[in-house]
Amino acid sequence: LAATKALVEAEGRTCHVVAADLSTGAGVDEVADRLLAISSCWHILVNNHGTNSQTPLVAAEGADAGAFALDRDAFRNVIDTNLSSVVQLVSRLAPGMIAAGAGAIINVSSMQAFFGLENQIAYGSSKAALNQATRVMAVELGPRGIRANAIAPGVTLTKMGKDLWDSEAMAERKAARLKSIPLQRF
Repeated sequence: LAATKALVEAEGRTCHVVAADLSTGAGVDEVADRLLAISSCWHILVNNHGTNSQTPLVAAEGADAGAFALDRDAFRNVIDTNLSSVVQLVSRLAPGMIAAGAGAIINVSSMQAFFGLENQIAYGSSKAALNQATRVMAVELGPRGIRANAIAPGVTLTKMGKDLWDSEAMAERKAARLKSIPLQRF
């Protein structure tokens, strides 16, 4: 973040870095309060935060095969971080955009919003719901001059992406996915 801030400021622009835990409503309010203390109107909001959990729906193998396995706390954490925090942050910052008559909201989704992946019930669901929330934002805020869009990148090897795709359980799926990519890399 510091390096990005320096690059932005080297171009003569202003950049503020605000870090907080967005998995809770209190954390989102903290971010919104800090941002609104800097300016009552933010013209661009990029929601590029998220988390994941290897959350199976049912136990896969062994004596408890097919038994209920969903970790409700892990599921709720993913939904709160990837979806609820976005909606809450937009609801806090959109009034300034509305007052200005312009703004842009960019929500970073995922290709997992469009297809199922084993042990990804929480992540895939959160990103599919984020896409729908973005559509509602566009419908409600568009007439007020605010654009709302979601982008859905494929595999991005952040720490979270590496943890998933470099796991032994994903070896076959990773090989198959890489074959479908012209550059043969994520």
